[in-house]
Amino acid sequence: MKAYGQAAIDRASGKKTSASFAKLDATHLLDMINAENQRNSDLNLRRFGNQTKFIKALKSKGSDSFWAISPQTSDSTGQPASHHVMADVRLHPSRKPTV
Repeated sequence: MKAYGQAAIDRASGKKTSASFAKLDATHLLDMINAENQRNSDLNLRRFGNQTKFIKALKSKGSDSFWAISPQTSDSTGQPASHHVMADVRLHPSRKPTV
């Protein structure tokens, strides 16, 4: 996290940095999720390792809504891509979820 913070400070102050924020974001994704959930206790931000796990959570019968982060899957290979998607998921006990 120290390298991530330093790269952000450098960029904000106009210094050139060779750091890739995409790689730093991916490396520290779980730390950022945990920090956001601590700062905003009602957020319920969850990371899914793949789209199958995300879809399974959508089909759950729970009533807890959540924000989801899931890797985007490549249409050509079916493999997770380096990009992630985020969704605001609202689960309803007697209806289909809304996303």
